Amino acid sequence: LVALVITTIGFSQVAAWNVFGDTAWGAQGQLPSTLDASLSSDGLKRGDSVRLTGTAGKNLWGGAYWSFSTAQNGIDSLRYITFSITTNSSSSVALTGLDSLRIRTTKTGPINFLLQYAIGAGNFTDIYTYTITRPTATTNNSLAPLDLSTVTELQNIPPSTTVVFRLVPYEATSASGAFYIGNQKSANHLAIIGAVTLPVSISSVKAVTSAGKTTINWSTGSEQSFSYFCVEKSNNGTTFSEAGRVASKGISKGSSYSFVEASAAKYYRIKLVDKDGSFRYSQIVSVALKAVQLSTYPNPVVNTLAITHGMAVNGASIKIISIDGKTVAFQKVATGSNKTTLDVTNLTKGTYLALVNDGISSNSISFVK
Repeated sequence: LVALVITTIGFSQVAAWNVFGDTAWGAQGQLPSTLDASLSSDGLKRGDSVRLTGTAGKNLWGGAYWSFSTAQNGIDSLRYITFSITTNSSSSVALTGLDSLRIRTTKTGPINFLLQYAIGAGNFTDIYTYTITRPTATTNNSLAPLDLSTVTELQNIPPSTTVVFRLVPYEATSASGAFYIGNQKSANHLAIIGAVTLPVSISSVKAVTSAGKTTINWSTGSEQSFSYFCVEKSNNGTTFSEAGRVASKGISKGSSYSFVEASAAKYYRIKLVDKDGSFRYSQIVSVALKAVQLSTYPNPVVNTLAITHGMAVNGASIKIISIDGKTVAFQKVATGSNKTTLDVTNLTKGTYLALVNDGISSNSISFVK
């Protein structure tokens, strides 16, 4: 039995905030303007000691009082910003990046920004510190996109789990120095990039070959929002082609499936296609195939030898090897065939080995000339 964990091939904004239209520093707990349906969020939040004094810029979200020399000073005094996402009970998520963070600072505002994360109620871990050149006037900046794909804890966040990001601005030169998320334009100003996956467990995967055909059986643990399964095959584990499709039964607790194809392959994967057109892949698995029984006729042979073998795929071949280990004949095998004839008229009398590679596995059989 092989257990497969479904993964995804594409990444998108799973949560994003557009703060255009905000007034009075923006709402505490402002929810994302874009959020994957499998996630929830507590929104953008300010630490308890962030000040909202003076006149706030329009179409921005932020606060003041970042005048401390280190990020730890800000953390200790509750002057920071947090934003979070939470997976629902039937989804997992991999977070691969933070998109360009659009900010606005006054000339006395902070110039350093520590980004941290925490899983659930765990401790915060540093990710990166952004630094900008101190502006001479209130200025917009776009902080460079941040790669999160190397942060192991963020790559397989299980169902019903919260990830909290904490942004700590510091080194403002005045208590009134302001920091905002936003650039006074209508756009996503803060975005988390990732891939939400349904934790569908495909178990009891079996591949049985008989007479050149392969029967693939699998079962699922959940099928919410799925449309159909696409069985894909490969002989090199890299280049896959579609073998066929099976419609989802739509049973939330999962179901069993079977698919029969007319030829055998060494590697398989399942492509799960959602009703909205998005899709996910299982891990690639190598299927142990039953050894193909070879036969030769006639044996002993005089002129023409017929070898029956497994259904050949591209690259299949037969070598004739003499008793001293030398290759004395070689012939390519037609794709799709399970029987090949060879002219052995020129072979001297003796015992030979026919080494048959049908493009998936190699087997041998002896014959006499």
